[in-house]
Amino acid sequence: MKARLPSAFRLKFSRTVFLVLGCRIPLIIGAMHLYVHFHSLVHPNIEIYLKNGARVSSITEPLWETWGILSFMMGWGSMVIGVLNSSIFIGLSKLHFPLIVPLVTMWGYYLGVLYMGWEYEQHFQFYGGLISTILLSMALCFQPKSVCRLLQRHQNS
Repeated sequence: MKARLPSAFRLKFSRTVFLVLGCRIPLIIGAMHLYVHFHSLVHPNIEIYLKNGARVSSITEPLWETWGILSFMMGWGSMVIGVLNSSIFIGLSKLHFPLIVPLVTMWGYYLGVLYMGWEYEQHFQFYGGLISTILLSMALCFQPKSVCRLLQRHQNS
């Protein structure tokens, strides 16, 4: 006979993983990015340092503008992800698993963090992405009936 984890544990684990990795971490990361952006990056010395241009899509752009856009949007985008996932979580009954689409979306998000950490040798992002991807994979595996139904619907369409 195959041993299974109790349903209450699977439910609590999945909800906690989604609350932490889908709602709180993006809000914290976004707030930290915006704080650093406005308190450290938007500074005359940094602007002078980044006045040199870089060729992007056959157009030479000042690094200051490119960096500023990326910095701000990273913070803002993370905050939006956290707010959207929080609204999904708040709407869930305490007896329901997190929805599959937000779990898969956050899995893909942290897979990107894992890749970025690997590619650019950023150890915190690499290990954070690895641990988050593993935890989200477990949360998805704890919902086998839902995943099977989603796959069956996809095959039937």
